[in-house]
Amino acid sequence: MSRKFPTFSGFIQPPSGWSVEQQDGYTAMLNATRDAELRMTTFDVDEVRFDATSWLASVVRANRKLSRALVASEYGPFAGYAIEMVALGTRIRGWFLRAGSVPLVITYRAPESVGNRDDAIVQQALETLSLAGAAV
Repeated sequence: MSRKFPTFSGFIQPPSGWSVEQQDGYTAMLNATRDAELRMTTFDVDEVRFDATSWLASVVRANRKLSRALVASEYGPFAGYAIEMVALGTRIRGWFLRAGSVPLVITYRAPESVGNRDDAIVQQALETLSLAGAAV
């Protein structure tokens, strides 16, 4: 039986004051000034024939080959790794997580000039990660 994972719908509570927009293949959460985005995406493991465990191992290998530091991360039922980098003036923080067979990618992007302005807000949102409201 194929599982259809939502791009949003219950995985995370959006930060207060941030808007939620469904895009093609992902959900974007944007702050009031629209200069930062918290993006979530997932995939149907049956459709791509790549299970969440193998996917996470591939992500780890690829990022290590690029000499990126990976930090073990756990939020609710989700566990995996986080990375952080700056590219072309954009600060990027990423989380590659899974809960059982559910893969989840979360990416925060903002201009480097805003520094760590949203770090506490993003951390609070990550701490709400849950499968309780998700249709898996």
